[in-house]
Amino acid sequence: MGKAKTHLERRKHLSPNEVKLLYALIYSIFLYACESWTSTAELQRRIETMELRCLRRVLGIPNSHSTNEEVRCTITQHVNHYEDLLTTVKKES
Repeated sequence: MGKAKTHLERRKHLSPNEVKLLYALIYSIFLYACESWTSTAELQRRIETMELRCLRRVLGIPNSHSTNEEVRCTITQHVNHYEDLLTTVKKES
């Protein structure tokens, strides 16, 4: 019997529109007034958690089926110029 494919392996194509919607609707609202935030370890953890939750939803991945690193690798394969949300927040500060 062949090895069962993981959900990430079954997802062959990520629509550019899905990523554009993520940036336009979610990230833009999330980043509002981020230049005034105080960067703490707790805030950084929350930013990464929110970002990965959004990416999993766009990719259609249940939380328990993949690691954070697998999700990041998948999104960078589909999106040419992907920058994680925490890096964007640090630039804005």
